[in-house]
Amino acid sequence: MRLINVRFLVMGPVKSILYGIYLYFLLYFISFLFTDGYNVNILTIAIVTVDLLSFVIEYFYSNPITRFSITLSEIIKWLALMYGMVTFAIYIIQIAIPLPKYIMLLMYLAVVLVGIYAYINAHRIIITEHDLEINNLCEELTIIHISDLHIGSIRNKKLLTNLINKINSVSADIVIISGDLADGYSSIKENMFITLKESKIPIFFVFGNHDYYRGIDPLLKATEIAGIKSIINDKIEFKGLNIFGLPYSFGNQHEQEETIKKIEKMIDSYQVNILVYHVPINWEFFRSIGFDIQLSGHTHGGQFYPMTLIFKRAFPYLKGLFKDDNTYLSVTDGVGTGSPPLRLGTHSEIVLLHLKKSKF
Repeated sequence: MRLINVRFLVMGPVKSILYGIYLYFLLYFISFLFTDGYNVNILTIAIVTVDLLSFVIEYFYSNPITRFSITLSEIIKWLALMYGMVTFAIYIIQIAIPLPKYIMLLMYLAVVLVGIYAYINAHRIIITEHDLEINNLCEELTIIHISDLHIGSIRNKKLLTNLINKINSVSADIVIISGDLADGYSSIKENMFITLKESKIPIFFVFGNHDYYRGIDPLLKATEIAGIKSIINDKIEFKGLNIFGLPYSFGNQHEQEETIKKIEKMIDSYQVNILVYHVPINWEFFRSIGFDIQLSGHTHGGQFYPMTLIFKRAFPYLKGLFKDDNTYLSVTDGVGTGSPPLRLGTHSEIVLLHLKKSKF
């Protein structure tokens, strides 16, 4: 409950206040590029008020109007971020070279056009395939690795329908979701993930950070109804694979260390050991204790430039498949998106991991 309350305050009032301050100065400086400046108070207050009210209403009573409003608000925030960078660049350039107004207008228009592309790109799921040579593999099989669906206010049934069509269009043995099935903006309804019940192959799931925000109990109920099997600090065996689920931890270091000790005792060196852990960290440690494959997400690949560059510094294993001595880390860009439903320089993807017997 404390986690839910803190998130509500941070993502609601606190975020809106900071956003309002940034937006005011952005609009103020843009106004001076084209006029002698004008009062931006009313416009700023209107945008921020709609953003905050939509969040609050959606948090307690999800409905089509607030879902649309939140989606639009997040797109506007992305535009504000991009416009901030463009505005800064214009002011720097104008120190040396005066820019005609039509050039500046074209620069702002280009951001809008890029945004349209980024929106379309975010709603198109691609399939990425990798071959993994594995020791001790009983039989060759294919894992569908997906992550970060963020089903909720912004991405919902349409995304799930698109996803299930992709899943059922390929030949695979198992689907593994490495966290953030839910988004955390809106409450979780019992039939929220029911579309995934149409999968022709079993789906397994391990919690990410967003999955906790509206409560684990309703999430477990919704996944059960959708036929999704959760792996919580335990393992399941599937066709010679030992699949371990390590849920996201919010800082209880001692508790997680005890869980890892428990999981370590269940590692079987004669089988293929797979760790499903939402965040792409500690790979060196996990492979040192016997894991052949780690499946992660969380980063969204950075989702859009320039965040990709920032995320790369925070997460060296940002996206893709990493290999070291026939052990692997798969970090997917994710299926859904974070707050703005936009992708630039990354893709919404499902990853096919073809497990093949090692040649050596």
